[in-house]
Amino acid sequence: LYDLSYDRHFAGFLNAAPEGCIKMNGERMLYLQAEAAWHIFRE
Repeated sequence: LYDLSYDRHFAGFLNAAPEGCIKMNGERMLYLQAEAAWHIFRE
């Protein structure tokens, strides 16, 4: 379920726009939390 292209996009975003890191990191954490919840739900 985890998409490595998302991670690469995240790294590229940090390099290109450091001022956006806090917002992007918040969105990424929500994405990872949603993925974790989905795995728990499936089990």
